[in-house]
Amino acid sequence: STCWKNEELGSIEAKILAMRPGDAPVTYERKKTWVGSDNDPDVWRLIKIIPTIDPITGDDAVLINELDITNVVQLQMAHSEQRALQKHREEFFAAVSHELRTPLNAIIGLTESIIANPNVPPDLGRTCSVI
Repeated sequence: STCWKNEELGSIEAKILAMRPGDAPVTYERKKTWVGSDNDPDVWRLIKIIPTIDPITGDDAVLINELDITNVVQLQMAHSEQRALQKHREEFFAAVSHELRTPLNAIIGLTESIIANPNVPPDLGRTCSVI
């Protein structure tokens, strides 16, 4: 069996009791946890509460529609994790690129200076042109 956390039930129950026909529907996204087992996954529910009138008695009534959205929430969480990983990857490559670019620019600059120097032996100039 599953259960709601008591504080969630209390806030939802108070809103349900205050609803009257004509009020706008209220939508909640809540997580249910399994009772008695820590190994079972949580279940996510989308709950839509619609105030209405009972067609038989004419009394105020509330229609509650509960939809399992566990797969949707899991996909959203996976997508969020992917975005975070992509952000970390981009930050890592930006840092590595910066750290490599600085010494490489120094090496390239010094190499170009050696190549441009007319007093450098031709063999050294050819070797530096490879760099």
